[in-house]
Amino acid sequence: MRKCRLFFSKTGKTRYISHLDLMRVFRRAFNRAGIALAHSDGFNPHPIMAGLLPLPTGQESLCDALDVTFETEVGSFLLLPERVNSCLPDGIRVIRAGVPAMKPADIFAVRSLAEIADGEWVLPDGDITFEKRTKSGNVKMLTVTRDQLRSVSPRVLELLLPPDISPALVAAELGHDDADITRVGMFDKSGRDFI
Repeated sequence: MRKCRLFFSKTGKTRYISHLDLMRVFRRAFNRAGIALAHSDGFNPHPIMAGLLPLPTGQESLCDALDVTFETEVGSFLLLPERVNSCLPDGIRVIRAGVPAMKPADIFAVRSLAEIADGEWVLPDGDITFEKRTKSGNVKMLTVTRDQLRSVSPRVLELLLPPDISPALVAAELGHDDADITRVGMFDKSGRDFI
C-alpha cells in the first residue's frame, strides 16, 4: 500500500458538490483511471481516503487536499494528476500529487478570498467576536483580529483564519453573507505551505 496526498481545485459549478459527493467523484475517477484504492478491513470495507479540510458547500478552492492509499504501486506521482484529471468532471482538477510530508493537524491557517458583487468591505477598527455552536451543542466564542483581515480591493477581502473559523461566518459578521468565498492557501504554524 502506498499513501499519497493530492492537491486539487474545485471551482465553478462544482463548488455546489458536497464533501461526501466529492469523495464519491474521486472514488469513481480512480476507478475509471484504473487505479486501485486500498480498502478498510471489516464487514463493509470502504476506500481509504480522506479530505483534509472539507469545504462548506458553495465555496471554491484552489488548494484543497485529499489523502488516499493505493492498493498497489501507481508509478510516478508526477503522472498521477494527468491520469486522474482525464476522469474528473469540469471544475475539479488535480494540481499535484506527492507523499504526505505533514499531518492534517499541522494546518494552522487558511487563506481565503471573499468577493462581493455590490458595495465594498468596511473593516472594523477592532476585533470581531461571535458565537459558534459546536456539534455537541455548546457555544464557543471566536475572535478574529483586525490583523487577520486585509482589503485587497473594495470588493475583495483576504482572510487568514484558523481552520475552525469559516470565512463565510466572518463575511456574514461584516454584513456580507452573500460573499463568494475561495480558499487559496493552507499553511503550517511557521507560515510554510501545507504539503
